[in-house]
Amino acid sequence: MTAILEVKAASAAYGQIQALRDVNLDVYEGEVVALIGSNGAGKSTLLKTISGIIRPTNGEIRFNGAPIHQEQTHVIVKSGLVHVPEGRAILKRMTIEDNLLTGGMYASKHDTPHLLAHVYDIFPLLRDRRQHPAGTLSGGQQQMLAIARGLMAQPKLLMLDEPSLGLAPLVIKEIFGLIQTLKASGMTILLVEQNARQALRIADRGYVIENGGIKLADRANALLHNDMILQAYLGGAHSA
Repeated sequence: MTAILEVKAASAAYGQIQALRDVNLDVYEGEVVALIGSNGAGKSTLLKTISGIIRPTNGEIRFNGAPIHQEQTHVIVKSGLVHVPEGRAILKRMTIEDNLLTGGMYASKHDTPHLLAHVYDIFPLLRDRRQHPAGTLSGGQQQMLAIARGLMAQPKLLMLDEPSLGLAPLVIKEIFGLIQTLKASGMTILLVEQNARQALRIADRGYVIENGGIKLADRANALLHNDMILQAYLGGAHSA
């Protein structure tokens, strides 16, 4: 079976600073893959490189069999690879619905109402407040809006960068419940998450990135019970 996303020996840099080193990563259709690592390890940089925000200095990135590492970001989005960045990046003065419509800007006029209806079915709170400014939402609700906006782009693969960052425990539980729902619907997801334990519990496979390179790759359940991973990223306790 061919991977929907293939990252082959990809490197990237910020000026003279090497940020990624010969990264190899695959994502297969219908699975959730978690990418874990410490702050500054290269997690967000890898997502930005995949989505075309950062150009790789070496290597190759393929999506649905086609090379995308030299493509513009909007071309990559149109192909079905959608990146929900860290920090949400919602347009706070615009209404919730207008934020959603920016996510569906490449959809046809015929498809847009159906996409909105689908997203509102998943996020009824957004439907109820669709004419309110996005800035009136709580942090967790803004994260849901960011994910909903990503879904408006009709992703074949959804990349989520730190969706639980800065949120209260109860809201984090809700966000991971949403990701579980998307997984159950067949959505393919590449998940970068500071909460490594939660990410691995929901994922099929996981990669550990350290100093810009992949240190370990395995089934998610195996990583949850790996002593090295437990000590470094999961608090050292076998409570998975």
